[in-house]
Amino acid sequence: VEVVSALEGWTKGRTDAMDRVESRVEPPDIHHSEFNCTEVIECALATVREDTDQIGAKIQVALVGPVPERAHGSPRHIHQLITLLAASLPEVGHAENLEVQVSCKTMQNGSPELLLSLLLSSSGSEENLRLRLTSLTEASATLRIVRCGGPELALASAWQLALALGGSPSIEITKDRQVRVAISLPLQATSSLC
Repeated sequence: VEVVSALEGWTKGRTDAMDRVESRVEPPDIHHSEFNCTEVIECALATVREDTDQIGAKIQVALVGPVPERAHGSPRHIHQLITLLAASLPEVGHAENLEVQVSCKTMQNGSPELLLSLLLSSSGSEENLRLRLTSLTEASATLRIVRCGGPELALASAWQLALALGGSPSIEITKDRQVRVAISLPLQATSSLC
């Protein structure tokens, strides 16, 4: 009888503890503010250039076209998204070349949208690479990805960050037989395009 009541007490204590732990989980705290869009993008691309030697792939980066002088969004997270993807994709995809392009376009409602395009070239099959990246990003919402660690975890984190920022990420094979990871992020302009 004592063993049964001790076991019931232990089970109740574990259940109560798990309920308390789960209730402390909160969504990411993303603060939006006005920022210099060009400055944030160029700083992120400079970081990618600096990290090229450590990544082990040939990387080209470019800011394409005009961007809003001022925008409203989360500059710290936009910088983090660009650098996480550029650092993780070459290793996860065993890529020999990575091309990172950042641009802006104006949506139909007049708001700007940040477009991030990462093109991977690999000696292996582009379909296998697309499937690998797709399986990792689809698993990013679950705890299964935690077991992977390293660049896989960085890719999963970047994917979830893109979604948290209201982005639309996708993975596709281009006509040139490269794999493109593309993310469009909505921004709010506070002035016209330069």
